[in-house]
Amino acid sequence: MYNKIYLTFKYERKIFINKLDFTYKLHNDFSTDIIDHHFTLKCVPCNNQRQIVESIGIKINSEENFTTHYDSFGNIVLSGSIFSEHNKFDVEVAGTAITDMEIFEDTGEDEVQNGIFKYQTKLTMPYECINNYSESLNVDLENNYNTALDIMRRLHEDMKYKKGSTDVGTTAEYALKNRCGVCQDYSHIMLSLLRLRNIPTRYCVGMISGEGETHAWVEVLSNKRWYGFDPTNNLLVDKNYIKISSGRDAADCSVNKGIFKDSALQQQTISVLVTQHTA
Repeated sequence: MYNKIYLTFKYERKIFINKLDFTYKLHNDFSTDIIDHHFTLKCVPCNNQRQIVESIGIKINSEENFTTHYDSFGNIVLSGSIFSEHNKFDVEVAGTAITDMEIFEDTGEDEVQNGIFKYQTKLTMPYECINNYSESLNVDLENNYNTALDIMRRLHEDMKYKKGSTDVGTTAEYALKNRCGVCQDYSHIMLSLLRLRNIPTRYCVGMISGEGETHAWVEVLSNKRWYGFDPTNNLLVDKNYIKISSGRDAADCSVNKGIFKDSALQQQTISVLVTQHTA
C-alpha cells in the first residue's frame, strides 16, 4: 500500500499537453541486520512553475511511517525511523507529472538567498585546470542565459561521458582535468565556470525518459528566472524533465542519508522509469 501525500500549487493554464508517468525505486542491501535506522530522503518531485505533480504515492519498506517537510532550498524531504531489525531498505515513489507548464521558474526578490548560488563549494572550487579552461572560453556575455548556453555547448564538446570514471566525491577540477565523467561532473564543472563569472547557478537532480537512473543538470538565474541547462546532453531543460531537487551542488541533493546501529556494509541501487502518460 502506498502512503499518499498531496502537494498544492497555484497555477493558471488552459491546456495541458504533456504528462509523464514516473517510478523511482531505491534499494539498499545491508550485510547484516541493523536496528534504529533513522533516514532522510530527497526523491519526491515538487510543484513549481515548470511542473505539477498531479498524483503521487510513496512506500518505504512496505508500511513504514514517515513525515514530510521542506529543506532550506525548497526540496521535499521524507524523514522516518525503523526500529526493528532489517537488512533491506526499499523506497518507491510513483506518480504522474504535468511538465509543459513553463520553461522557467520565477525567483523571489531575496537577493541574499539567490546570492548563495554565486559561491563555489568544495565540489565546484576552481583551481588551475578550470581557471585556464575558463580563460580559453569565448562566450556571449550579453546576459546570463546566453553565457550559460555557450558554456553548455562548449563543455559538451570537450567532455566525454564515461560511466564509472568518477564517484560522488569527485570534484569539478578533477573531472575537467581528465575530460570525462557523468552528469554530476558535467554539472559541477558548469556550476564552477558560471560562478567564476558571478552568475547564480544551482545544481538539480531529476528524471528523464531513457536514463534508467536519476539525472543531473544546472539552473541559471537570468532576469529573475531560473532556466535549466543540461550540459551532458547539450539540451535546454523542457517538458521531458521532471525535477526532484536543487541546491548548491550534489551534496545538497543527496537522495538518501541516515544513521543506524551496527557495523553493516550497504549496497545501494537506484532505478528510474519515465514514460509518456497515455490514459
